[in-house]
Amino acid sequence: MLPGKHSMSVVGCSCPNLGRGSMAHLTPSEVDSYQDQGYLLRRQAIKLPDLVSVRALIMVLVDRYAGQLYQAGKISCLYEDEPFERRLALINQQAELGPVCGTWHEPSIARSCST
Repeated sequence: MLPGKHSMSVVGCSCPNLGRGSMAHLTPSEVDSYQDQGYLLRRQAIKLPDLVSVRALIMVLVDRYAGQLYQAGKISCLYEDEPFERRLALINQQAELGPVCGTWHEPSIARSCST
């Protein structure tokens, strides 16, 4: 790999099925774009039923995370009525943690990937 180029890997998850399906069939242009920009936008790359499952898992993890911060006195509201798209940002804003960047370090995600 050339200096400054990005590798095609996923950090934080060793999923045996990663790379299979629609993401395994990248065009040379898509690979070049990813290597140059560090990301690739593929619309509808994840099927809706899979996306619903991932979203449900994230909601459970955000619930757990909010509960931990609430119990620790770092937030005064669980933001349960906020939409999915805003809830985590609001939780982190009140806890003064800033935006979420990187990956979740949760054992439940690793188990989900390995099944």
